[in-house]
Amino acid sequence: MRARVFSLLCIVGCAFIAGCQAPRETTKPSITIVAPPQGSSYVAGESVSVHSAVADPSGIARVELYADGAIVAQDAPPVPKQQQLQVIQQWKATGAGQHTLLVRAYNLANATSESGIVINVTAPAAVASPTTVAVAVISPTVPLATIAAPTGANAVALTSIPSTPVPPTPIPPTPIPSTPIPPTAAPQPTAFVIDLPPFDGGQNVSIIAEGTGVRIQAGYSVLENTQ
Repeated sequence: MRARVFSLLCIVGCAFIAGCQAPRETTKPSITIVAPPQGSSYVAGESVSVHSAVADPSGIARVELYADGAIVAQDAPPVPKQQQLQVIQQWKATGAGQHTLLVRAYNLANATSESGIVINVTAPAAVASPTTVAVAVISPTVPLATIAAPTGANAVALTSIPSTPVPPTPIPPTPIPSTPIPPTAAPQPTAFVIDLPPFDGGQNVSIIAEGTGVRIQAGYSVLENTQ
């Protein structure tokens, strides 16, 4: 009887120990790349913002961003044992062609998971160099000649143009209207008469002034002697 009880206790104890030592199931972080979408296009030199959302019930340790297998950014949650985290990590697009961006997350148990996308990078458009232009100075004293511009793919040669003298345009005089001045009426001369006393045997002489002339009027009278 005692042997049976002892055997039963051994079986129960081994089962308990085995259950205690059974490894727990380890969780892995879940990762969602919010942006950019798969197959997005960028120009070389442009900054690519990778927005990812990470969750893990055991707590998140860090999130890393890889570009073509090389790590370019790493972020940790600001709060210990944080179970959800959203990060935006930057990568400067370099080299034309396809590039793989990979987000890798670690939880506090050091378990990892990753998610990636492929984007396209194009070379920047070529910028045309400024065109060099030779300018001809137009002068009547300089003969017609061809001016050679600096050499180069965008160089331009211009031919000088002889100047054509432009005759001056005569400006007609502007007539000034005359203002008529009314004539001033000259005062009429006043005639005056000077009577001289009779002399030389009763002769009367009168001097009459008219205008600018003098008229002399003489008269002669005969006195009769009544005696």
